[in-house]
Amino acid sequence: MHDPDEQLVITEEDIVVLKNEVIPYWKDKQYDDAFMRALPDDTRFLMEKLLIVTPTATARSMLAWAHDYEKVLQHGVASIRETAEKSIALLDPLDTGSYVEKKPFLDAVILVCDALVVFSNRYASLARSLAEKETDAERKAELLEIADICERVPEYPARTFHEAVQSQWFIQTVSRLEQCIGGAVSNGRIDQYLYPFYKRDMD
Repeated sequence: MHDPDEQLVITEEDIVVLKNEVIPYWKDKQYDDAFMRALPDDTRFLMEKLLIVTPTATARSMLAWAHDYEKVLQHGVASIRETAEKSIALLDPLDTGSYVEKKPFLDAVILVCDALVVFSNRYASLARSLAEKETDAERKAELLEIADICERVPEYPARTFHEAVQSQWFIQTVSRLEQCIGGAVSNGRIDQYLYPFYKRDMD
């Protein structure tokens, strides 16, 4: 992690190199330049006239990753954890390569799944403690429902639209906390993987 007290020093010589070598080298080689060149002429004309296309806007879209939210919603992280445990059990203890290349990743999967459950259960505990002190009956019922949902997802499969949205947001939140970033974690095709839960509730 970056040390906030660490100073970044750029010398006059660095500035000369940046201006005379680095910036000229990357001219027309950036992703946003390639993006604009790939557009049809009429679309590029509109983009150039009406929009400002920046490296941040295009690169963020290119580099953002989307988790397999549908897998979590359909199976829960307990199932993912179980699969990782089974995979570890199948590793050949005499195969050093597998233990070096595969086991650390599988151990990390189990650790993350456990962390997600602890994280969601903390929200459940908080909601229950708030419900105990709540005098408004409607709000009390809401808090108890929140607690029930946070005790279920993302550990187990979502059953309702409310559970699916909460499960997806827990995955988002934990990923953002782990990465210490804001906007590079994509929702993916949220319309597709949430729709079955929405439709089932509406029906």
